Amino acid sequence: MKAIKLGSRGIVLILTGLLITGFQNCSGVGSSAKSDPAPDNVPQEVEVIPPEDDLEPVAAEKTFPPTGISDYDFELDSYQRSSLVYTPVIADSTQSLPLYVVLHGGGGNSEKARSNVNNGFERLADQRQVVVVYPEALIEAGARGGHWNDGRDIDGYIGHDVNIDDTKYIVQLIELLKSQYSGIDGSQVYLIGASNGGMMTQRVACEKPEGFAGFVSVMAALPKNIEANCKGKLEKPFLFINGTEDPLMRYDEEFVYHPNGQPILGERLTVPDSVLHWTNNLSCSKSAKISDLLDLDTEDSSTVAEYDYNCSGNAKFRFLKVTGGGHTWPGNSGSILPTGPVNNDMESTTAIWRFFKNRPTTDDQVPRDDSTTEITPADFKPCEHQNGNTYQCATISYGDHSRQNYDLWLPNTPKASGDTPLVIYIHGGGYYQGDKSSAYRRTNRTGRYLEEGYAFATISYRLSGDSAYEKGVTGEYPVQMRDGASALQDLRMRSQTHGYSADQIALTGTSAGGGIAMWMAFHDDLKDTLSTNPRDHYSTRVPCLALSDTQPTLTVKEIGEILKIPNFVPDMGISQFYGFTSEQYEANPEYYDERYAESMQEASPISHLSTDDNQIKVHLSYLMDYNTQDIHSPEFGDHLINGEPASLLAKYNRISLKDLGNITELKVNQGSVTTNAQNIFGFINQTCF
Repeated sequence: MKAIKLGSRGIVLILTGLLITGFQNCSGVGSSAKSDPAPDNVPQEVEVIPPEDDLEPVAAEKTFPPTGISDYDFELDSYQRSSLVYTPVIADSTQSLPLYVVLHGGGGNSEKARSNVNNGFERLADQRQVVVVYPEALIEAGARGGHWNDGRDIDGYIGHDVNIDDTKYIVQLIELLKSQYSGIDGSQVYLIGASNGGMMTQRVACEKPEGFAGFVSVMAALPKNIEANCKGKLEKPFLFINGTEDPLMRYDEEFVYHPNGQPILGERLTVPDSVLHWTNNLSCSKSAKISDLLDLDTEDSSTVAEYDYNCSGNAKFRFLKVTGGGHTWPGNSGSILPTGPVNNDMESTTAIWRFFKNRPTTDDQVPRDDSTTEITPADFKPCEHQNGNTYQCATISYGDHSRQNYDLWLPNTPKASGDTPLVIYIHGGGYYQGDKSSAYRRTNRTGRYLEEGYAFATISYRLSGDSAYEKGVTGEYPVQMRDGASALQDLRMRSQTHGYSADQIALTGTSAGGGIAMWMAFHDDLKDTLSTNPRDHYSTRVPCLALSDTQPTLTVKEIGEILKIPNFVPDMGISQFYGFTSEQYEANPEYYDERYAESMQEASPISHLSTDDNQIKVHLSYLMDYNTQDIHSPEFGDHLINGEPASLLAKYNRISLKDLGNITELKVNQGSVTTNAQNIFGFINQTCF
């Protein structure tokens, strides 16, 4: 399981709020038993480049906190201060990462800071490569949680009672992390808080803004005591998010209300006056550009308007006014009463990221009725099939490259079960040849699905050489797999418009196409809710795989060990996939095994297999018998399904489908491509749907 490498630099400090509760015959990746003739444009004599001349300058690696959740504690002013740190899988250890420091709300703790926004910032960290930190306010013995000293005059909390300097704590925490971990980019620190945390954010913005690049306050207003001492011009980006029906931080009132309805938690400015204070502080225009967000959830009793102000210098101010929203984090369905209604028209974590990336909040919204697609039923045309029937079909592009397209066929009569499943075919060809047309070489590859009431799609994708593959860079995946995932997301995006299921989807393919399908199915979900492309907001997870003559690994040494071929040398399919030649590999295998180790790990479907894949139904068919020492040998299927040889699972830190308890089927020595296709159809039709 790996994280996607996506560009983003910065550190964010977050304070969450008070009470936020190929069916192509023998067209695979090649083997040592036989070799494909070289295309005309490939020279027959290849100069072997000495390893020392092939090396590129290596940037120095940076240090990061441990991957996952870890503790980070230190002593300040005779008090032990605690926090939790979340670090994603590092995609590029030579680049600095953002840091999200998430402070809980009043009466909370570090764990609540994570759960109260449904771990949204950790998902953001995985997608955008940032580190998240959850500090903890001082908690008295017997208390359920702590409270940040945001400057209000209130009793009953140690932070306020003894005047704890939480501004100093937040600044010190950031300085310690920056000094200890060179991978944290200290030039961009974003302080984000909600409710008690939002008020604390505003205090820091008044008292110690120098180390921060911007601020966000959610469901909070400016405490009056802090407003009186807030001096100087901020000249930083600032985002406000508030609901008009907030029962605790009432929109037009000057007190903070207890959940029991009493105004006993201190004085502050109204929300409009707080906005006025900061727009004046930032030297902003008096009027704003107003954009209404789409009302995606018409049942949440609320809408959102975006107010953007023009400000001087590097400053900017945005106010997201949630009309009808409560004391809640928009997009977090986990918020509970009595804090008011939850708006579901936006996801606050994404809106915050977009603000600091200088992008409109509206770009994040994906209409749920699929109105973003330009392909309508009118774009389909009658297509005569080889089986003698006529169906509606269309060719649809999912990218700018000439190979990034697919044919989509719709059945005349949906499957009897009611919901029309979708079968997606991915062609083989060793990753360097072939296209979607191979689905039509045999009538039974497409015809039987349409006759049974399935929708059917056959996709083309970019091939080796079409796009540069960043060799050795973890997280930059081969374009063939990425294109397969994009085509799947595009088909899901269009499902409602064209009348097939977005959930009941089977991937099928041969050899290289099967490898792409497996990679898509076993990989962590590539859904990216932060992308500006609506297609990317859809899942890449599927419930069914039915493949033939395919390989679960593209790690060269592992292939040789599975096939029992000492000194295995890949032919053009695998070598060109990575960007070297067979001759280069044969001359110095140790060098290429080491140089491309991470790339091979990332490209191998089996390396992504994990316990969360235990519901995928998998069928594998092989034309050949065991011990054929061919790249289409059923030894690959036995390794994936049954874990044989078991020693390789331990060596490469793998698991098998048998370990997971998946429903699987392995057919060996089938004798003909037609038999393989029949087995695949039967498995999809009888076992998957």
